[in-house]
Amino acid sequence: MNRAVRTVVLILVAAAVIVVLFGFVFPWFDRTFISDPTLGSMRAGASA
Repeated sequence: MNRAVRTVVLILVAAAVIVVLFGFVFPWFDRTFISDPTLGSMRAGASA
């Protein structure tokens, strides 16, 4: 039982890390290091 609970918690933590990476880290990395003006203007227009 304890091992099953630990496995479920690990899966939830991994899913949360993936969501945070895709939601925050990759867009920030893209804006900061890959400064493509066309992509930036497209993304700004879509989010506005």
